[in-house]
Amino acid sequence: MSQEQRPDNDALPDGVIWTPEIESMVQWVALLVRIDVPGAEVYGKMRIGKSFAAAYLRETLSSVVGYPVEVIAWEISENSEDRPREFLQARMVESGYRAISPRDVEVLKDRFFPFLVQRCAAKGTRRLIVVIDEAQNLTRRQFGYLVGYFNKLTTAGLKPFFLLIGQPELGSPIDLNGVGRDMQIVGRFRVNQHHFRGVALERIEDVLKQFDCSGPDGGPPESMTSFLPQAYSNGWRIVDLAPALREGVLLVKQKHNVSDEIRLPMQFVRSTISAYIHRLAHSDLNPAHASAAVMIDCMQECGFLNVFSYYAEPVSNEGGKQ
Repeated sequence: MSQEQRPDNDALPDGVIWTPEIESMVQWVALLVRIDVPGAEVYGKMRIGKSFAAAYLRETLSSVVGYPVEVIAWEISENSEDRPREFLQARMVESGYRAISPRDVEVLKDRFFPFLVQRCAAKGTRRLIVVIDEAQNLTRRQFGYLVGYFNKLTTAGLKPFFLLIGQPELGSPIDLNGVGRDMQIVGRFRVNQHHFRGVALERIEDVLKQFDCSGPDGGPPESMTSFLPQAYSNGWRIVDLAPALREGVLLVKQKHNVSDEIRLPMQFVRSTISAYIHRLAHSDLNPAHASAAVMIDCMQECGFLNVFSYYAEPVSNEGGKQ
């Protein structure tokens, strides 16, 4: 098939794909918002889809909670600015407020927090959800800034909820011995923790189905009807690859003597399936006869096998609420 025939050179559609883990996280956050909890943490391994989950939450939380909420998103880069003015200015820009030139941090606060009040008022709500990605990069000083912001927002009449999302170190156990003044941080943001994980092998079908209905009006994605038009017209779907993918993962587990559960990271699920589809489009392979052996080759091709054991989770670790 020539390159020109494809309207989209990506085999799979862009955007956020629903997973059971995303659904679990959103429902958990919605409950905390309803019962007026001030904040929480979501932590998990790299490349499993936490940032996509945050995007999904921003789009759906109002409908799940059952009333309007305003959501803003911040991201804490590694070695982010630690000085109060520069840290605040970065958060202002991320929130859509560009008038950040005053040098006095108190002047900036007097402008920024009323702006957030106005955004909430436009939605008809007092609920402000602040989603902070890469939160493992926060320093103790920056946590202090967040406590100050929380207090300012509360004084302004809002009901803020700060959701911190980050790498596994964010979910480290809380040692209450000698916590002292840090209880202001722990009490607001760290009491409620959710372990976000990759896709369980028994839920692969549920996830791959989402790729099949991600086109306009819930139909097949345009990219797939172009890559494999005959297969799609014959009724073949991406979800049909689930048994081969699961068998391939189990064979790799057995080969490497991995006894723990493997939770599939969404980055490598997408890349593995995409690699398989490209093989189908450029060969005489029958899509209806998906092979675990070829699926393993695709996992190797996209790099998943190089980090396979990283995604092992103790079977007794159920994740979720802590």
